[in-house]
Amino acid sequence: MSSAGLIYKFFGKEVLTQIAGEYNKTLNEEQLERLYKKLYKSFIMEMDAVDTGVKCSKEMKYECNTDLGRMVGLFNGPWNAPKGAASQHKRFKKAMKLCEMTLCHKVYEQVQSIMPAFEGVKTAWEARKEVHPSGEIMYLEISCPWKGHVNKIEEENDILGQLKFVLYKDGRGMYRIQAVPKKVGEFGDRVSLAEQFRGLRGDELSKAVGVTDAEFCHASGFIGGAWSMPSVIKMAEISIAAAKEAEALEPEEKKQRKE
Repeated sequence: MSSAGLIYKFFGKEVLTQIAGEYNKTLNEEQLERLYKKLYKSFIMEMDAVDTGVKCSKEMKYECNTDLGRMVGLFNGPWNAPKGAASQHKRFKKAMKLCEMTLCHKVYEQVQSIMPAFEGVKTAWEARKEVHPSGEIMYLEISCPWKGHVNKIEEENDILGQLKFVLYKDGRGMYRIQAVPKKVGEFGDRVSLAEQFRGLRGDELSKAVGVTDAEFCHASGFIGGAWSMPSVIKMAEISIAAAKEAEALEPEEKKQRKE
């Protein structure tokens, strides 16, 4: 842990509370703790790592020269710049301002966007069994980022992987059904929409589902839509049942291949 981490450890919560207050946000104890941990992992830890010589573990395919540490380094004068304490102090003040602005932007993003989205997803997740008794289908009443929040909530409740589909309304009033990804930011779903739905639209899709108002299903099965909640729930139920059936058959198929 470097000086950045040590300062954050002892004064971080006080600073975060003050910055959030400047954005007219009052954080309760749980929200402050969540924000404190999130910003250490996504911001301060990087400063600690750079300052203590720990390299990023991911193999880079290109050079990254615009991270905060390098940007601060740009305030250092070139080797042949005119010497003088006043000039050095001025550059240091500019570097401090950049760090302050970056931290404030990080806090603003969290308290203004990410934390409200988390609360909305958490509310929907807690009510998911009112949508479907299996707990595998969730209806999101607000349009907001949800994928990372779903994983976090499931981890905290020790049921990672339970949720299979998220339902929500688009701007036209259509009910969308979207598969929950296996891993945020990568392709691949926990359960995709059933193969017999994929690529179909309108009446053709409605017939395949057994409803009257289905609208579309993407060819990859990650998203679809219909004009009523019961219809998208049925699309989810059929897809989950098909996935479970395929999973049950898989060991038998492997056994037959060996024989």
